[in-house]
Amino acid sequence: MLPVSADTPPPAEVAYLFRHALLRDAAYQLQLPGDRTRLHRLAFELIEAKCGGRPPAGAPLVYGTREPWVPHASDPFALELATHAALADPAPRGALRDAERIYLRRGGQLAERAYRLDAARAAWMRLAELSSGAERAQAVGKAGHAAALAGRHTVAEPLYSQALEEFRALGDSHSVGRVLASLSLLCKETGRIADSERAAAEAVDIFRSCGDRRLEGILLGHQGELLRIAGKPQEAEALLTEALDRHREFGLRAEEAATMAAIAGIRSAQGRREEAERLVQAALAIHREIGDRRSEANTLDMTARICMETGRVEESVAHFRAALELHRASGNRRAEALALGALADVAAASGREGEAEVLYQQAIEIARELGNRRSAGSCCRAIGSSRRCAPRATRRPFDQP
Repeated sequence: MLPVSADTPPPAEVAYLFRHALLRDAAYQLQLPGDRTRLHRLAFELIEAKCGGRPPAGAPLVYGTREPWVPHASDPFALELATHAALADPAPRGALRDAERIYLRRGGQLAERAYRLDAARAAWMRLAELSSGAERAQAVGKAGHAAALAGRHTVAEPLYSQALEEFRALGDSHSVGRVLASLSLLCKETGRIADSERAAAEAVDIFRSCGDRRLEGILLGHQGELLRIAGKPQEAEALLTEALDRHREFGLRAEEAATMAAIAGIRSAQGRREEAERLVQAALAIHREIGDRRSEANTLDMTARICMETGRVEESVAHFRAALELHRASGNRRAEALALGALADVAAASGREGEAEVLYQQAIEIARELGNRRSAGSCCRAIGSSRRCAPRATRRPFDQP
């Protein structure tokens, strides 16, 4: 039976942290407002000086890119420095506004790299509030991306829509295409295939008109996935193969591996499981080589399903458990819930109803947290089947709600 989270602190530590937070807040509130602002300014100046000064502002934000990273001694305190700058004395507020924006940006980037996705979203939204024009639109888009990575689709979608509106108003068609690509992926993950197809087609047109063959190739791969979902495996594999060639042309290793895994899914469904397994193993090797833990977890999920289809139940469970740990480490709550549901399906099918129910309940809690009512309902239905002591859960094992 799996714990709720391997990272959950023990009860005594939670109690201590709670009491410490209460005492700290009480001591803070006892200070007069003017004293509090001066203390924030002093803390800001001392930390910044200790870190050797302020980092450079950096190039303009660009949604959908992973910018080159130059570490700075202030990085561990970036969000803390942003908070101190925001709460410092009103008189020099103009001088500290630029500093706050710098630290919010670095803090958001660092939080995203560390898979602290809720913290990243909060930093990008604070940056958007302080910004205007292109920087504001980029920050809103990045907030949506952080929410989507965490599986918070109901939060991400309105942010994407807001970013789209602002980019269209700015006449920035390339950024419009990037956000449409993200929106298409979100629609696919929430089962709205027609909406996903429309957004992807518009994005492809934009990238073609801009001459961006690299991003066009990424969207071709996504369109191939949509064709697979629509039950058109031959057309899907042809488009995915074209996308794979494009990824290799531009050296996009992560996209290459993801596309190989997608082709493996098609071949597995066609009964070509040896070919499928070779492809997923090659994809896993690439993900591990480049350190893409999130994609590694998704490919482990697929490996587990292939193992289950070939009757290797224990091997399948081991892969699902490994994927589950990586989903948790990378903050992918939606995928975590799906992996829990898959493990619960195995337990239910094996007659271990008690273990299955615990796993289903964990999946339901996450699905409700994310607003995924369909997934929560699917797991509730499976629990009902398990409680009736049916020999197998009525929910088909490994369905992805």
